[in-house]
Amino acid sequence: MEDRTDVLLEVDHIRKDFVQKAKKTRTNRKGKVTVKAVDDVSFTIRPGEALGLIGESGCGKTTVSRVVMNLIRPTEGKIIFKGTEVTKHNIMEFRRSVQMVFQDPYASLDPKMSIREIVEEPLRVHTKLSKKDMDAVVIPVLERIGLSREDLDKFPHEFSGGQRQRIGIARALVTKPDLLVCDEPVSALDVSIQASILNLFKTLQQDLGLAYLFISHDMSVERHMADRIAVMYLGRIVELAETDELFSNTLHPYTMALMKSIPVPDPRQKLTREYLKGEPPSPISPPSGCPFHERCAFATEKCSQERPEFLDVGGGHCVACHNWAAIREGK
Repeated sequence: MEDRTDVLLEVDHIRKDFVQKAKKTRTNRKGKVTVKAVDDVSFTIRPGEALGLIGESGCGKTTVSRVVMNLIRPTEGKIIFKGTEVTKHNIMEFRRSVQMVFQDPYASLDPKMSIREIVEEPLRVHTKLSKKDMDAVVIPVLERIGLSREDLDKFPHEFSGGQRQRIGIARALVTKPDLLVCDEPVSALDVSIQASILNLFKTLQQDLGLAYLFISHDMSVERHMADRIAVMYLGRIVELAETDELFSNTLHPYTMALMKSIPVPDPRQKLTREYLKGEPPSPISPPSGCPFHERCAFATEKCSQERPEFLDVGGGHCVACHNWAAIREGK
């Protein structure tokens, strides 16, 4: 498995269940069902590394991000940061070092607060700086992300979507974190603006040595941003590898389907993509065996009976598939 000698964040076998109300029946007399949103997920992030987390809507990506941030507690498993398990006793120290950039720049900024108040808020929580000292921190951060001191007394409605997301990034940077958890931070933006925000993330990573947990449903975004990519399906990671290795040597059929969904910017190229059959199973009653077997072109009888182990098949390339060897040989 992965080398843990130089690890910033370790997610250790986390599981998150949600209990929901349901109609009482003869087989369900309590009127409750359990949704397995995240089911035994493990990964590590090294200092300065960007780990991409990708999958269809509803696969559990955002739940993973909220468990990592300790916004919700896992049902099982541990979050370990710099070698220490994150608990209520060290949560403030953890949150100074790990900040989050949210998906929707319109919903994540309080419309009643000025930009100064928004960006200063983490400093008011985590430090005892004076107003003058806060300005000495906030203004350089604003300038780094493409705004200026003249914007401090403005309000969110005076900015575009891309500018609002830059403000959200500035708010995350003022505590000088080691890791940013980015939950689809460009999916709500126009394509032209997405490129500028992604380039900003790359520049910040290089200049500040930031590490990222970068969540997206767009494989082309992950290819640009991530050093390694973890692919999620129905609450589990089914493949994890370095980005170049994942694209050149894809081993899981679900990852192969995601690859085929990447748009090709050539109008002369004939579309030959094969899309996935059907919809993902319900996390309330997942299928037996491999959770992907009902939609998989490579499925065998074994796939419907036995859940595949998540194995390192060489060079840190991990996959959960009974048929990965045959897929590799068939390429």
